[in-house]
Amino acid sequence: MNTTLTELEKLPTETILAEIGRLQNSNKHLIRSNAEMQEFDPALNDSDLKQAVNENEQVILRQQEQMHNFIELIRQRLGDHAAQEIASTVEEYRKQDEDLVSGVFL
Repeated sequence: MNTTLTELEKLPTETILAEIGRLQNSNKHLIRSNAEMQEFDPALNDSDLKQAVNENEQVILRQQEQMHNFIELIRQRLGDHAAQEIASTVEEYRKQDEDLVSGVFL
């Protein structure tokens, strides 16, 4: 979902929460994919792998920004406590992804 903040504001809260989950799952797979490519070619000498890793990193950053925007909408609609809970869950999920990748590819 590549939309402006104005368009995001029109979404129902349930859709926003579902989208956060979808983005988390997508990032998990992109992080895992990057780790696998870097395990195969640690120096990223292969130009195709290097391009894929760079593209994945750009998508991850865009999706993290999107999640941040969603959390801000949650804050506006449901208050600080709800936004903090969602942000905490997102951060926990991100750390689990990093731990999983580091544990698998050490």
